[in-house]
Amino acid sequence: MVARERADARRNRDRLLDAARDAFRRGGVTVQLADVARAAGVGVSSVHRHFPTREALIETLAREHFAELMRIAARAAADPDPFAAVALMLRELLNAQFGLHGMSSVLTAAVDAQPETTQAKARLDLAIGAVLARAQQAHRVRPEVTAADLRKLVGGIELAQDRRDPGARERADLYLSILLDGLRT
Repeated sequence: MVARERADARRNRDRLLDAARDAFRRGGVTVQLADVARAAGVGVSSVHRHFPTREALIETLAREHFAELMRIAARAAADPDPFAAVALMLRELLNAQFGLHGMSSVLTAAVDAQPETTQAKARLDLAIGAVLARAQQAHRVRPEVTAADLRKLVGGIELAQDRRDPGARERADLYLSILLDGLRT
């Protein structure tokens, strides 16, 4: 009986995460937990049992998102041109942010609800930092810029967009171009 409850709990957690992913793609992190529970076919108490706060749910999804961001940084590191690698990484990071609306709030937050999120950000900063350091050593990027700066700046570009605006994507590309110009030495 205990194993069955654990399997049910795992299924409920997976359904909640799927419903939250879908809700956040459509409406961002302002979605109500009751709506996520309803979409997952569970009660609100199930949401709170797995995710005691909205931030805990958002950060759980963000950590999955961070895994994709790590892959992006690894792909960018393979580019032989140090500045092109930074530009590629930032462009792909921004594209990934547009794919999961609201996750930039986690990327830019100064304080995390869960220690796992802080650890994931630190790993991401190391991966971004490796690409950044190569560009800085080649004197292609300003030396005072940090990986955390880049993570927050890309998150800020996504946060600045009103997704209802049909030109939001183009504005984000413009902001990224301005950012890249500002990074150059």
